[in-house]
Amino acid sequence: MSTAIDPVVLTATVGTSSTLIVPVNATRLGLYIFNPSATVPIWICPSQGPQGTGGGNVPAVVNGAGSMLLQPLQGVLWCPPQGPSYTNGVNAICGTPSTPITIWEFYQ
Repeated sequence: MSTAIDPVVLTATVGTSSTLIVPVNATRLGLYIFNPSATVPIWICPSQGPQGTGGGNVPAVVNGAGSMLLQPLQGVLWCPPQGPSYTNGVNAICGTPSTPITIWEFYQ
């Protein structure tokens, strides 16, 4: 028997400066982040550095180290079984103002 989990749907708007689109949540199992734009790429990154290193805020940067590119109409899944639970927050940035992004949060 398997357990079905329903996502919590979040929406955010990304602009030309790094923005927190998903806060840290210790009870979250995983995230699916999708760029619904047909033309605008979005860069995302974890919102905090590694534990034990001070963990300060890590801004998303266009074409920057530590940021991952989400092409138009592309998504990324961060959760088991592909990886561990993802409880960190996420920052995002893009080259145009007011670009929507879709986030699904999964819980156990």
